[in-house]
Amino acid sequence: MSGLLVYSTADPVESFKKLPYSSEAVFLLKYYEATGQDSLNVIPDYFLRGIAMHIHGNMKSVSLGTRIIAFLWDYVIIASYLLLLVGLSFLIRPWLVPLFTTNALLAEITGFLFITLPVYLYFAIGEFSKSHATWGKRKMGIVVSGIRGQSIGLGSSLFRSALKFLPWELAHFTIWHMVIPSDYPDSIIYVLLATVYGLILFYLISPLWSKNKQTIYDVIAGTVIRYKE
Repeated sequence: MSGLLVYSTADPVESFKKLPYSSEAVFLLKYYEATGQDSLNVIPDYFLRGIAMHIHGNMKSVSLGTRIIAFLWDYVIIASYLLLLVGLSFLIRPWLVPLFTTNALLAEITGFLFITLPVYLYFAIGEFSKSHATWGKRKMGIVVSGIRGQSIGLGSSLFRSALKFLPWELAHFTIWHMVIPSDYPDSIIYVLLATVYGLILFYLISPLWSKNKQTIYDVIAGTVIRYKE
């Protein structure tokens, strides 16, 4: 009978992969009948992975090189924004200088509001949007999704981007406390600086041992970079 194909409850993932797309609902129904499941909340993990593989394809891992090129495309937008800020700073210099010279904390907050926050929101909102990608990622044909291929919500996107830019903001904090005298001892500043370099290195190499080429912040956020369908 069309749509009612033979399947094995012993290996539902392999059976599901062999089914035509139109048979998904039928297979789910037959699976529940065979296993006595009566709620969508009890679908086992391996079965959901089978659904994800069938609907979203193989979900081929995206290489680190592709991700770096996508970021470089995004950096074109970031650099353009920074150039705009530089031009604007000449116009409001009398009001801007005190914000960056009074104390390290004020300089840090000002830098966060003018630089880090807009860049952070660019990535977070872009990856939450309908395209699930920033401009650079769209250029490279990749998107951010959940580990099973599902769309991510705004909360997940904000959390992922916060983890991603943690080393950058920590670097800003450290540099301002190096440039402007503060109460922090030199030992703390050097530890923070070493932490920044350590995090950056860890972020860069973590995809090398991840099956899905996930960075550590992707693993924590439950996200993955994959090719657009």
